Amino acid sequence: MPNREIPEMQFEKASLRLSGAIPFGIAVACAASSAPCMAADEASGQTGSPFRYDDVHAPPDPGNEQGFFDRLKYLPLEAISASYLSFGGDLRERFETSNVSLLGLKGGSDQTYLLHRLLAFGDLHLGTWRVFMQMGNELESGRQGGAVPTDIDRGDIAQAFVDYGFAVQSAELTLRAGRFEMSFDDGALIGLRDGPNVRQSWDGFRAIAALSSANLDIFAVRPVAVRPGFLDDGDVAGQSLFGIHSDLAIPGSGASHVNAFYYVSLMPQLALFPKPGPERSQTLGARWRTTIEAWDGSFGAMRQFGTFADEPISAWSVHADVGRSLVAFDSRPHLALRVDALSGGDNRHGTVRTFNALYPNYAFSTEATIEAPENLTQAALALGITPLRGAAVEYKFEGLWRTSESDAFYAAPTFPAARPAPAGGRFTGTEQQLRGSYQIGPVWTVTGAFVRFEPATFLRSQRSVAENFAMAELSARF
Repeated sequence: MPNREIPEMQFEKASLRLSGAIPFGIAVACAASSAPCMAADEASGQTGSPFRYDDVHAPPDPGNEQGFFDRLKYLPLEAISASYLSFGGDLRERFETSNVSLLGLKGGSDQTYLLHRLLAFGDLHLGTWRVFMQMGNELESGRQGGAVPTDIDRGDIAQAFVDYGFAVQSAELTLRAGRFEMSFDDGALIGLRDGPNVRQSWDGFRAIAALSSANLDIFAVRPVAVRPGFLDDGDVAGQSLFGIHSDLAIPGSGASHVNAFYYVSLMPQLALFPKPGPERSQTLGARWRTTIEAWDGSFGAMRQFGTFADEPISAWSVHADVGRSLVAFDSRPHLALRVDALSGGDNRHGTVRTFNALYPNYAFSTEATIEAPENLTQAALALGITPLRGAAVEYKFEGLWRTSESDAFYAAPTFPAARPAPAGGRFTGTEQQLRGSYQIGPVWTVTGAFVRFEPATFLRSQRSVAENFAMAELSARF
């Protein structure tokens, strides 16, 4: 979602306009649709991770026929031992439409627009050193009122970092400096922002330690500000983030992990009810995850403290989910129940109790990204099936409440879209999503979703209306 320095930027008119590179993206897609491209992905070593720097490459099997993209995945540098080059890219063409913007709370009209994203990377390995660089081209066409800041970046450095890797006893250590993407804990506090056109990236430093049963990540970064021109992105003024995140595997039956983390965030302007102000927060939390046979689940809790507009912060968040796979059926249905609660309160006097989710994945509920995870309690029931190989379908139904009646209903990217009112109580509405995807070979994926948000009395008293949102997406990874 848009960067936090402009809290209501989704609804501000922008002077940004499309420059005409979408046909170039379509041309690249056509070129990538050849059989060699599809064969290349089979040997690419892609891990399924959203981060292309996680791809693992190895010399191709000489027994297999090599297509054009196969050869680009591993280009050995004969003059330097254990050194090679790798190239790849991602293309996404996305269509979105809705009958109204943000439930009509800001007077928005219907929307129909196209989003284009093209990312291309080069990955150079020189023994214990590594240089990774990814360029991005993101464009928008048709949005009423003009593009939002995460729509357009005509040509910029999405990622560019240097790694140095070495071993200390049984630990593998990596030191990273530059611009990079990252996400932790399913994007609960630090997410990728993959739904909007321009993904979230960071400038700074990162140290990663991988042990036999644990991983430790330490970072000090600044979020990158998206600007629409060429090679003009920079840091968001005054914002910084420091963090320590750990993942520990627990021995025993099933597969269990514990994530523990501590983040320090500085935001010079955060939009909380009743008025924005500077925030310096510390967030401490943990999440336990487990999978035992057909069952899976997790439980987590977070505590947040610090200051907002010179007032002390005392906020919290809890999460729980449980799911079961019905392996006896060919479509392998998976049924899951999820509950989240994030604190809120009257922030006008004394202690601030609204939990700030920092830089989350705003598509944590649905593709429509309407509500923000502040002053929010939600309960969701989801049913997913795999009707055939390469296909996935999920239906989700959730109820939404304000955790505190004295606080606002917050919308992405964290601003009070509906202020407290005497009518309606805490219940804000229901949201449903039907989402499906189908992978066409190793390169192409088609995705579609339909979302309906039905506002309850509290939101309807502030002139909101039901919102219908739909999206269709064609993506390629090569």
